[in-house]
Amino acid sequence: MSGAPTPGAPEKAAVRRMFDQIAPRYDVLNRLLSAGSDVSWRRKAVQALELNGAGRVLDLCCGTGDVLREVLERNPQHTGVGVDLSERMLELGRGKLRRLAASLCSGDVERLPFRDASFDAAVVAFGIRNVGEPRVALTEVLRVLRPGGRLVVLEFAPPEGVLGRLFRLYFEHVLPRVGGWLSGSREAYAYLPASVQRFATPDSFRFLMARAGFRVRPPQRLTAGIAYVYCGDKLMIPAPDHAETLKKVVGYLVPHREALLESWISALAPLSEAPEEEVRRYCTTTLDRLLERLAVGAVESLLENEAAAAGEATRVGHSFKPIALAIRMLDRCCVPHLVEGCESREELAECLLALDELADRRLELLLGAQEEEMARRLIEAEETASRAQERSRQLTGLNTELQRAQAQSRHRADQIGLLNEVTKRVAAVLDPEELLQSAADSIQGRLGHTYVAVVVLDDDGVLVGRWAGREGVGRRSSGPTQNPAGGVIGRVIRKRAPQVVADVSRDPDYHADVAGTCSEMAVPLIDAGEVVGVIDFQSEREDAFDLDDVAAAEAVAEFLVVALRNARLYAEARRARGAAG
Repeated sequence: MSGAPTPGAPEKAAVRRMFDQIAPRYDVLNRLLSAGSDVSWRRKAVQALELNGAGRVLDLCCGTGDVLREVLERNPQHTGVGVDLSERMLELGRGKLRRLAASLCSGDVERLPFRDASFDAAVVAFGIRNVGEPRVALTEVLRVLRPGGRLVVLEFAPPEGVLGRLFRLYFEHVLPRVGGWLSGSREAYAYLPASVQRFATPDSFRFLMARAGFRVRPPQRLTAGIAYVYCGDKLMIPAPDHAETLKKVVGYLVPHREALLESWISALAPLSEAPEEEVRRYCTTTLDRLLERLAVGAVESLLENEAAAAGEATRVGHSFKPIALAIRMLDRCCVPHLVEGCESREELAECLLALDELADRRLELLLGAQEEEMARRLIEAEETASRAQERSRQLTGLNTELQRAQAQSRHRADQIGLLNEVTKRVAAVLDPEELLQSAADSIQGRLGHTYVAVVVLDDDGVLVGRWAGREGVGRRSSGPTQNPAGGVIGRVIRKRAPQVVADVSRDPDYHADVAGTCSEMAVPLIDAGEVVGVIDFQSEREDAFDLDDVAAAEAVAEFLVVALRNARLYAEARRARGAAG
């Protein structure tokens, strides 16, 4: 990225108006639209400053002062200054910072109103992409920093990968609508994704910082590359501009180009695992490109291209060891020709220093690219592990659901089996008393409940019935009740509807007539709209009955009503025949 204005960047006045308009809801919208991520991102940027002792910090494009407040709360021995174009943002910021050693002022980051070397550190969060000429702003920051001072830049990056595509979809379609609706300025929140898309890639922005004069560290990748933290340090001693000296170096080397090339190949080939032809091709291309760029003073262009190539090489897994060795070997091969060409020891020292500085910067680019790639792979490994854990949780959940479905299937199979069992055993029984006992036995035997009773109302409205229970609950029959039906059974008769009690200890109507009962279900036997009896189920498990159990019990109840009606008709017919005989 060049030092030219950012393509498509709005004018300063337009930026000021836009942020003035959204200032009242700016902080709330940031929290909401980033799901709180902006808080942790800013915290990481402040941590990257690595402040200690007392000092003075500059917050550029400070907005409402969130970053500056974080800096000063973590480092109360420091003082801070915030600069922003938007006066309404600054008004809100002054309220936040009134108890801290901070001052805010309106200003342009491309023309900072501060003297040279007046700050120990500087930070800019989500503001550098709004600057018309980022390189000018970076140069200004370098000017106002003391030697050894650090600049930290927190900024969005054009997202990549699957998460990047999802984030871009959110950025371009959801955020403008929601942000515009809540802030009253859709234009401002349409500008945000557009500004991210046109901003520099991480590699390009790192190089832009380096061109401004910072010694740049590998950036910190946040949330799968949605945002980055960039760090650059101002050198204790400003690096000299060696471009003119390197032009002289080229002047001394070009006449000896063939000899220089052969000596470089001869020195490198025995140390390389590559075939000699490949070494020759690499040396020829590299030397010619190097001489061509240095001859016209295009040192930064050369380094920018090598930085991009190094980044690409790391992504495909290439080792930098052969390249680093080749750089150092070339320096050694240049020395005899410089000794021959330079007119004085001072000129020779100047040329060797310039060549050595160039080699150091080239090696630094390689090292930075390698560190960045290692950091990227580590983050990817962590994300892969996180996805694997999430997948494992999903599989565990699916397995649990499958087990639950299997249990439900077995439960429903038991219910179907119950209907079949009762139908088979009861259909041929024509004695009412025997029918009730057979029904109770078949239901209890099939489902294994603690206790099952089938009770009916006799002609006097008194309950009589038959029971079946697990071992230890052996009551098989009962005479008439002495009082009106009570308990859960009585409630079924009164309400003419099924009743399910998940925990009998909490039911005021429950009669503790069977030891160990924890839950109960009772279903009415309804004939011609009238309740004629009840099937009562009791279990030693809490919450043992569900809606499927109620449906199955109602189906059994309907069948028993018909079977009981037929048995009674048959009994009456037998009595009538006996009386007639």
